[in-house]
Amino acid sequence: MRKSELKNGMVVKLRSGEFATVMLNIAQPCLGEENVVLFSSRNWTGLKSFSQDLLWYPDTVSPGTHSAARSNHQRSVDIVSVYLPDTPNHAINNTSSTNLTLIWERKELSEPEKMTLTEVCLELGRDIVVTAEKH
Repeated sequence: MRKSELKNGMVVKLRSGEFATVMLNIAQPCLGEENVVLFSSRNWTGLKSFSQDLLWYPDTVSPGTHSAARSNHQRSVDIVSVYLPDTPNHAINNTSSTNLTLIWERKELSEPEKMTLTEVCLELGRDIVVTAEKH
């Protein structure tokens, strides 16, 4: 899902486990041009700090920075799932996924497994020879 696909009233879950509601066209002078806001039970933030793929990059971190270079706090604000509430009331009282329909969930890429050549051969069940890649 892309940031531009978020709609008013959708509920998002952050990596921290916190739920927040997407609110469009909110009049907040401190937001400047930004008028898309996530409201949670504890906080709010403008979506301008999110990349198109819903990762949080505050002003101190350049978008596109490898996720491992971001702090745990910065990663905790990433949007990991998006829901449609069953009723408008569930868009506001969003402390769990109860009464919410999941429409998107982030698929995390795992770190590549590190193996020696011997381990690769054992895994494949045969010997291999490593050569240079052809370009």
